[in-house]
Amino acid sequence: MMENMDVAEVLLSFKMNLGSLLVRADRECLDPEYEEPFFEALMDAECLTALDVELWPKPMRALLDHLVFQYIGVLTHHGIDFPEGLLEGSSEEVWQRPLLEYLARHRWLVPSEVPWK
Repeated sequence: MMENMDVAEVLLSFKMNLGSLLVRADRECLDPEYEEPFFEALMDAECLTALDVELWPKPMRALLDHLVFQYIGVLTHHGIDFPEGLLEGSSEEVWQRPLLEYLARHRWLVPSEVPWK
């Protein structure tokens, strides 16, 4: 079974690796206009790197920041049953297809806590 802390570590280390590329979601409200394009980008990508994120508009980078924030918060206090192979090939430098597809399909863990404009 996939360990929750393994998933949290990959998510957080990727976020930390992005550094200043991310737009902190707490500095501005998230734009719902970018929600669908954001999740479509995750679903359509074979992998995601810092170079890919750099090309995204700032509102999509803010969505990525908040998505990771939500997952870290939930994984710290609750367990999630993740499928085997979820992290295959993913690291602090790249997220691979299994993780991207999972994030795109499951979207927000706590939809009521997304700070929309």
